[in-house]
Amino acid sequence: MNALDWLVVIVYVLVLLFLGRYFGKGQGTIEDYYLGGREMPWWAIGMSTMATQLGAISFISAPAFVALKPGGGLSWLGYEFAVPVAVVFVMIFIIPVIHREDIVSVYEYLERRFDSGTRSIVSSIFLIGRALATGVSIYAIGLVLSAVWSFPLTPTILAIGAITIVYDAWGGMKAVVWSDVLQMVVLTLGVLICGGAAYMLAGGWEGVLSGFDTERLHIMKLGTHGFGDGDDFSFWALFLGGFFLYVSYYGCDQSQIQREMSAGSLDDAKKSLLLNGFARFLLVSAYVGMGLLVGAYAYENPEFMSLIPKDKLDYMIPVFVLNYLPHGLIGFIVVALVAAFMSSLDSSINSLSAASMKDIYQKYVNSDSDDAHYFRWSRIITVFWGVVCTGFAFVVGGISDTIIEAINKVGSL
Repeated sequence: MNALDWLVVIVYVLVLLFLGRYFGKGQGTIEDYYLGGREMPWWAIGMSTMATQLGAISFISAPAFVALKPGGGLSWLGYEFAVPVAVVFVMIFIIPVIHREDIVSVYEYLERRFDSGTRSIVSSIFLIGRALATGVSIYAIGLVLSAVWSFPLTPTILAIGAITIVYDAWGGMKAVVWSDVLQMVVLTLGVLICGGAAYMLAGGWEGVLSGFDTERLHIMKLGTHGFGDGDDFSFWALFLGGFFLYVSYYGCDQSQIQREMSAGSLDDAKKSLLLNGFARFLLVSAYVGMGLLVGAYAYENPEFMSLIPKDKLDYMIPVFVLNYLPHGLIGFIVVALVAAFMSSLDSSINSLSAASMKDIYQKYVNSDSDDAHYFRWSRIITVFWGVVCTGFAFVVGGISDTIIEAINKVGSL
């Protein structure tokens, strides 16, 4: 990276810090901090959710899975066909119930429906699982940025963790949502730039198709069921698994419920879900398309393929960027990677803080203080979880060959 690349990165980081500081002004209650005053626009919520779901893990590892992973390919899209079905299910059966409860933590509903113990147990499981998964995300971006910049992994992880903690703790949910909107735009442009560059280098569609394993182009494997028949990527297994995965995410996950509760009305919450559920397929298609294009160029160019470590397939995109894009664009793609990461990390830290405040601090530690006290402690808890998640990043690197598999393993705990 040269001075121009660094300038692009520094300007973007400063913009994020400005957003955090700007939206932090005028806040004084935990409803402001965790729900944006319940006045966030539905389209911004929808874009924020997409940015969070399709963050660094998808930008880095999904293309590597599609292009290089043995047995991988477009069959991964089987998950995505389940998203609209899951979204409609959540809109009909879950969101109306949650929205009328007027809650901050989704686990408050469990106490009203069942008992206090159920709420505490499920909330604790969320806190542990989400902190571990967030650690994988931090490791992912640290891995990529250390490869691009040739920096040691440890200080890279510490630096990006610190930047995210600062603007997240400052601005709360408003900073999370509006920074995610910006990050969504940058991320989309980054995918298009990478894919377009690979397309031109490969010599157009003729070069792409001639240099690629056509087996990877099969989207639906309908001949197998995936339940004990040895095919891990059968369409039906991916579709059914994806349905339950996305119902649990859109309808039960704290980070998602917070966004839906930050909408001004039930109708706005449903609109944000519709936007996310149907528009995200276009972005996922762009992700995997980028993977196919870069992968095709890798198969046609042994020199490029040799630069990708066999045990770290996730290096494919950063290696391509560093070696085949001009300066300035390198900096922009690094910004896209940072944007992908920040959109996932800021949401996770904010939701961890919200669940901790409502389900632990207000319930068991201090239930009779004023708004100023809880607002101050909300920021402290946000910083705490940012530090914990950054710490987890140092222990998750050896879980799997690709990061997207690592986070799925953590999520299955």
